[in-house]
Amino acid sequence: MFDDVMGLMAACANRFNAGVRDGFGTSIANEVLSPIQENIACLRSFSEDYQRQVTAIDGILEEAQNVGTSRGERDV
Repeated sequence: MFDDVMGLMAACANRFNAGVRDGFGTSIANEVLSPIQENIACLRSFSEDYQRQVTAIDGILEEAQNVGTSRGERDV
């Protein structure tokens, strides 16, 4: 999801930067577009970490469920 957003943002920033002709345009690129791209990168990193943790938790839960079934216990 964030890869798509980052790609779109990069394309928009590149298109904008191609038309920059003065200091005002440069300041928009530096003070608005660059921070947005940095925020998207942080969100992408957070999302990837979150997904890794979800996968790890799912694995632990599956192991815990298997411990109960391997001992012959049944769900009540």
